[in-house]
Amino acid sequence: MKTLNCLRAKIAVRSAFSFRKPIAFAALAIFTISVLSARTFAQTSTFVNPATINIADNGPAVPAYPSTINVSGVSGRITKVVVTLNGFTHSLPDDVGVLLVGPAGQKVRLMTDVGGTSAVVSPINIPIDDRAAGNLPDSTVLSNAISKPTAGLSGAAGDGNLHAANFPAPAPAGPYSLNLADFIGTGANGTWSLYVDDDTLTNTGSFANGWTLSITTGGVFTSGGAITINDNAVANPYPSTINAAGFTGNITKVSVRLDNFNHTFLDDVGMLLVGPTGTAVRLTTDNGGGFDAVNVNLVFDDTAANALPNNAIFDSTTYQPTADGTNNGGSASHNANFAAPAPVGPYPNTLSSFNGSNPNGTWSLYVDDDSAADVGTIDSWTLAIETGAPTAADAMISGRALNSSGRGIANVRLMLYGGTLADPVYALTNPFGYYRFENIPAGQTYILVAGSKRYRFADPVRVINLSDDLAELDFTAEP
Repeated sequence: MKTLNCLRAKIAVRSAFSFRKPIAFAALAIFTISVLSARTFAQTSTFVNPATINIADNGPAVPAYPSTINVSGVSGRITKVVVTLNGFTHSLPDDVGVLLVGPAGQKVRLMTDVGGTSAVVSPINIPIDDRAAGNLPDSTVLSNAISKPTAGLSGAAGDGNLHAANFPAPAPAGPYSLNLADFIGTGANGTWSLYVDDDTLTNTGSFANGWTLSITTGGVFTSGGAITINDNAVANPYPSTINAAGFTGNITKVSVRLDNFNHTFLDDVGMLLVGPTGTAVRLTTDNGGGFDAVNVNLVFDDTAANALPNNAIFDSTTYQPTADGTNNGGSASHNANFAAPAPVGPYPNTLSSFNGSNPNGTWSLYVDDDSAADVGTIDSWTLAIETGAPTAADAMISGRALNSSGRGIANVRLMLYGGTLADPVYALTNPFGYYRFENIPAGQTYILVAGSKRYRFADPVRVINLSDDLAELDFTAEP
């Protein structure tokens, strides 16, 4: 494993030159790296299975279904997962389905019924990230753009075939989530499985260079005890609290996880999260109707694909915070204000309301039940906090390209894309092998790829969760 410190190290970086020509890259062989942030709790570890996944005609992929990555040695709990599918080609992408299953059994559909009939002839890398700006295209050509997990509509692609509800065995049966945030608050270590299939005749393809799994951990805190949701009253305790400490930057993202949430009439339940600076966000009121929750692991995250259902059961997955004002069988809709000592409203329904504030201090979860005859429990709740650098809004990425003897390599082309960049940006290493990207917006996820006509790099693709300057991000060529 290679460890890279995100420090403001001033290294002897010579000039880096812009390069605008598209790059052709050799076959990938990627190894494990970790990126540590000096200013936050975050650690990002990247693992790769570079073995080719052959997408067979009208069936599961070969030779491995699933293709697996065994993660070990990762400390802390997950705050973010990004998956990159490497070297994709296919004559009819709409046929291809991809399912990710985590060590605890989480089931996330990464892509089905996307790309239409637009063949992908030249290999592309497909990064999948909840925080991407948009979804994979339903019926137009796929690209290297970072995209959300996406289930498209096959009819729009013109072939009239929708992917089956369940992936072929031994993949677990659905329903499947479209939220990588389902992994938030859980452990990273164990076996991660990627199931790939093709669901119609005549077309084939591959992920020629396997897949990359990028896992960010740290900044996760869990309450010390259970919450009892009393009938037509406030919960005990009220509030339940978590003390967060040790952050030096301000908040860029907050997610909340409830473990083993139970209740006999969901519409009765209200939840309010209050941060150390007094910001209050309503997580749920008047959702779920008269349905029960039985041992549901529920995640609240602004980037979730769906709002909480108004009058349907909650699944163990990720939802946007949601306030519904409809009486779904209860005695009345929730009061405008939660009972004291909760702060008075109005309350926003977006966790991004905490962004820019100080995360250190006491976080309070107020839970209540607003009508008679039903009760519930929450075993524990977890807070995942991400912070950015305290000062700069932009960051620098720098490093070297080296041969197997440790000498710098000139004229290696670097391509950086993703985040809020409208188009990829390029750099060329100088005669000493140094490169540098400046003024890159922080708080985003990027893909950095190194390519050379003469050299083959051992680890040419990096997934970067950029929170601060990143120095010494080196690429080493094979002998």
